[in-house]
Amino acid sequence: MKEFFLLAFFWSSCALVFTIFPSLDIYVSTLFYSFNSFHTNDLLNGISEFLFIFPMLTFGLLSLSFLISKSDHYKKALKLVLSCAAVYVFCCLFVSHIGMKAVFHRPRPENILQFGGKMHFIKAFQIKGECLKKCSFVSTHAMTGYAFSLISAFYYNIRKLRNRVIIASFIIGTACGITRIMLGKHFLSDVVVAGLIAYTATFMFTTFTDKKFITRL
Repeated sequence: MKEFFLLAFFWSSCALVFTIFPSLDIYVSTLFYSFNSFHTNDLLNGISEFLFIFPMLTFGLLSLSFLISKSDHYKKALKLVLSCAAVYVFCCLFVSHIGMKAVFHRPRPENILQFGGKMHFIKAFQIKGECLKKCSFVSTHAMTGYAFSLISAFYYNIRKLRNRVIIASFIIGTACGITRIMLGKHFLSDVVVAGLIAYTATFMFTTFTDKKFITRL
């Protein structure tokens, strides 16, 4: 119940802050904009892509490790792994990449007038964007890191491991989000909302999954 109220608080705070202070997105992006361009270079691009791929690979490896360690309950463990993977793919692909980007059409920082682009800036949660492809809201790259928190379902009965997974997902997602902001690909709100979606999905998944079943594993 505490987690539910925390999520509700963070969602309402996020909506309130970025609706009342939309210029916060512009300000943060400005910090990484100089000499008429963002910090685009091969190294930063490489780090961004590594942080995008790393959580997905780790997700797969930990899932495999979990299945091997639970060989006595293979079918039940496989069901949990597949369910978790389905939620992971749903968040990162359908909610973020296909769903929200196609609904909000929010231009990326590099494409808006304030940073030398041709499109108008729109604030978070506003459905009036001019972007038709490679849109901003929300960050799929950051989502893959934050949604890594779903792995915590494997360690429901081991608090230390569960907490470490949550912390690791926050670090990876935030690091990836920062690189995307530096590259001019996303606004701060794109990253924050991506994190909220991922942790909401994690909360829902662990809440509605049979806890007795997980504990028995």
